[in-house]
Amino acid sequence: QMNDSEQLLPWPFRATSEAISKSISRELSREQQKAKPLLKDAQRLIKKDKDLVALLGTPIHIQPIFSGSSSTSTVNWKETKRIVDRFVVEGSKNKGVATLTADKYKKGHILALRVDVSGIHYDVDT
Repeated sequence: QMNDSEQLLPWPFRATSEAISKSISRELSREQQKAKPLLKDAQRLIKKDKDLVALLGTPIHIQPIFSGSSSTSTVNWKETKRIVDRFVVEGSKNKGVATLTADKYKKGHILALRVDVSGIHYDVDT
């Protein structure tokens, strides 16, 4: 499916643009597959927070990640991979934006989970 700006391009450029778009969407879906266990864990933690559940309303739905980043560092030959993902958490009454910080190599993975609802920050116990 081409957008208007791609239709104006000659064929070789249009084909390259389409290939890049497909590659990016494949990479995003691969990353989202890797993030699924973290999102399930985040959903479990959010549902355990009675105050947050009362504010959001039930049922609570976790939307796909809309922003993510990762960084790797090594200190004393010990590697750390920090992951920060942002996603929308939606209930029957309100919705908010969750920020999940995790360490890929640590047991339990999630280091911090914060949900912002109407400008108020809720730190979820991890």
